[in-house]
Amino acid sequence: MIEAILERCAGIDVGKKFVVVCVMTGGARDEPHTQIKKFGTIVSELQRLAEWLVAERLHSRRDGEYRQLLEAGLQPA
Repeated sequence: MIEAILERCAGIDVGKKFVVVCVMTGGARDEPHTQIKKFGTIVSELQRLAEWLVAERLHSRRDGEYRQLLEAGLQPA
């Protein structure tokens, strides 16, 4: 088994109509707390997603081919 070194992370699946986000938090040696949320792709939904990620103390790592879709909604107003 691979040893955990991160205590919080998120995975984002970007689709045409929805963005599904999984956030895992907890101590590196503990069972993680997992939250899965679904957001729309309109600006207000992306802003809600950004607010949730900030509240969970997560930061964006910009890679992958779909990052441009989220960047507009995740940038501070």
